Amino acid sequence: MPREFKLYLEDILDAIEWLTADTSGISLDEFANNRTLRQAAERNCEIIGEAAKGVPQDVREQLAAVDWKGMINLRDVVAHRYHRLDHSIIWDTIKNHLPGIAQAIRSYLSR
Repeated sequence: MPREFKLYLEDILDAIEWLTADTSGISLDEFANNRTLRQAAERNCEIIGEAAKGVPQDVREQLAAVDWKGMINLRDVVAHRYHRLDHSIIWDTIKNHLPGIAQAIRSYLSR
């Protein structure tokens, strides 16, 4: 039985909430120098991208403000080019892109 698409949206929200909470109050340098935190952040980026793949196209279109392709591409980079990751890209994603995505998904789910 296929998984309910709203569960994928909730997975994305859970991962974003973890990322924003656990990186709150720290700097990029602190993030870059904390291997455990970086790896946990990378794993959550993988979860976000993988969950994004499970969201049907019609729902993606309703959430046009969400960069679905970007989330999926980041997942692929983290999973397959892990040895060449630029920590500032992960940091920028967490700080500047994920909060808006979370807001759009929360709004959609509250309808």
